[in-house]
Amino acid sequence: MLTGHEALARALAAARIRSAWSFPGSPLTKAELLLEARGAGVSHHFTVNEHVAASMALGGALLSGHGTAAMMKHVGVNVALDTLATFGMVNELRSPALLVEGVDPTPSTAQNAQDNRAALAQLARLAQLEAGSADETYQLVRLGAHASQRSGMPLLVRLHPRYLESRAAVHETPPDLPEGALMMFSRAAGPFISTAGTYRYHAEKRARRLERLQPLVEALACRTLGEGPHAVLMAGTLGPAAHGRAWARRLPTMRLGAAWPLPRQALLDLMKGRDELLVLEEGEPFLERELQAFAHREWLECRVRGAGEARPQRLDDERIETLLGRFGGRVRAEVDAVVRSAAEWKAANEAVTAIGDDDGEPWPLFVARTRGKMKSFPANDARAVLLQSLRKLERPTIIVAGPGPLGVLGIRDRLVDVKMHMGSAAPVAGALADASEVEEQPGAPLAVALIGDVNHYHSELLGIVDNAVARREVLHVLVVTKRADGPRTPVLPDDALEAQLRAAGLHVATAPLDDPGLAAAVAYSASRHGPRVLICYGAARGGEEADG
Repeated sequence: MLTGHEALARALAAARIRSAWSFPGSPLTKAELLLEARGAGVSHHFTVNEHVAASMALGGALLSGHGTAAMMKHVGVNVALDTLATFGMVNELRSPALLVEGVDPTPSTAQNAQDNRAALAQLARLAQLEAGSADETYQLVRLGAHASQRSGMPLLVRLHPRYLESRAAVHETPPDLPEGALMMFSRAAGPFISTAGTYRYHAEKRARRLERLQPLVEALACRTLGEGPHAVLMAGTLGPAAHGRAWARRLPTMRLGAAWPLPRQALLDLMKGRDELLVLEEGEPFLERELQAFAHREWLECRVRGAGEARPQRLDDERIETLLGRFGGRVRAEVDAVVRSAAEWKAANEAVTAIGDDDGEPWPLFVARTRGKMKSFPANDARAVLLQSLRKLERPTIIVAGPGPLGVLGIRDRLVDVKMHMGSAAPVAGALADASEVEEQPGAPLAVALIGDVNHYHSELLGIVDNAVARREVLHVLVVTKRADGPRTPVLPDDALEAQLRAAGLHVATAPLDDPGLAAAVAYSASRHGPRVLICYGAARGGEEADG
């Protein structure tokens, strides 16, 4: 017998998740503390916020042999949304990446009861699995990690406190992913970038990959079908007991295992020929709206309606019984909870195993084809000299840049390996600091975070602080430009900036950006150990926006 927290921790370890990052917040804190105790086989780290946690998890999944997870409560998604909307759209992950969301629809431990299903489906196109028991938590975390590994994209698992806190039998199975593989970074697979020019590629590939998840979400649709004009559809988090209550009234019922995407064929089977479908879910009427649109697209005459109450709402057993009583159905002898059978779990596992690659253009070929159209640094640009000095170090480098000019201009000449969202350079470099080697250049690499001064204040500072506190082997290169015109956001004076970084625990070195000795300054900072920063002071080129 395990609690949902224990099932989650054991499932992450069984899925060969090596690293997990989180910011504490109910209802997931107990599971995070179990991982923090290091007894579960997963290296867990509390971070300064959810933006850093999600960035590190997705960044770490760019390494082969390094499964990752980010854990946060529902309001923490607000902080991580820039990460999820940008990096979450990338389909080139080389290891499984799970996002675990603790929902709180009452709310009981948060300032609001927001429902993130629609936002994450529309902005990040994230597949979202939902568990309704401790056993389902274990099984779906395992399935989600396997599906992420097979598809190259992150997956979300939504967990409810009612099942995290309760104890139930959990059917554990042996780990199914290899153990002990080197955590390697590959430049040939990249660069790993998200830009305006690549967004359509990412979006189209995501659509194809989600289509390949259809057999899985179909297999996870737990059904008790029957005759009659009325049927019930339940969100996965309502659990097997709620499903049993509906079946006790002889109502054809389906409980989902995925909030999104929806199982099209299973829904057709449930709704075709029926007069009315009752949708039971907690939070906003996300499923209700999705199913109304589905009925319209499929020319179904089945009327879709929800609980009809002010939102948000929580559906406890009494409330579910009241809604079912109003909907109809004749109560028969009490029916036990409707759980998924071993055959259904086997079908779900087989659906994941069958996930294949799409038939679109492979990422390395897309980059090779489009690289010539990318912008590069002007001739004799001091910033290009800086990046070239980093790349010429004897020690192999993994260079992570922010989304401004430093990152954009460095891609064409293979001077940047990763470029994602605002505030991603420091945390992604922190995660990649765990790399064993670079495939094309064997040897323990140096992770470099290339940061513009505007980005430093906007969203990189907390990632830098997190690296400093954790003593990660990261070289942060901060380019501070002096602008005479155009907008200028607030910045600290140079001496205050340096003092700020030293106070955070970083070794600080400085150099003029146009100094002939810049390469020597780069080599000096690279030779140091632990978290450090090289501040390069210089002037922005005329007519060019500062990094940001």
